Amino acid sequence: MKPRFLILCACASTALGWSVRAQNSPQALSREWWVGGGTIDVLDNTDRHWSAAVEYRFDPWRWNLRPWLGATYAEEQTYLLSAGLVFTWPTRSGLHFSVGWAPSYYHRGGGKNLGSDFEFYSFGEIGYTFKNRHSLNLRFGHVSNAGLKSYNPGTELLELGYSIPLGK
Repeated sequence: MKPRFLILCACASTALGWSVRAQNSPQALSREWWVGGGTIDVLDNTDRHWSAAVEYRFDPWRWNLRPWLGATYAEEQTYLLSAGLVFTWPTRSGLHFSVGWAPSYYHRGGGKNLGSDFEFYSFGEIGYTFKNRHSLNLRFGHVSNAGLKSYNPGTELLELGYSIPLGK
């Protein structure tokens, strides 16, 4: 299959999912703000840049899957705007594991050339949820154009984040 067709299907299913939200949201998760900071190009030995991020995670649908919107700003007027899905698996001990994916708009500014303005952001996250339902999270992410352009160096992010629940 052509990569563009797969991207179109992924975007369409995300948009459709936002309009068909499940009624049985898990009680353990609710909408929340996620704020964090860290470094971009974490695996590149030559250039590392600081980053700051803010996200809004919506109420979960079924299976702890929920939409999210995010913005990451880095040195040299570089930023990433994302809209995608995140899956969170909470445990009884307070630990939780999350994975997320989002098509994203990348503004290079004076930062790294990733080959395209259209990028994909994927991440894995481990965190601990406190009794007040706030959580501390460590995230490793990857941004790339998934080979849609011939130049595709990609970049990695390492961020420490804090989640603040809303409602419930």
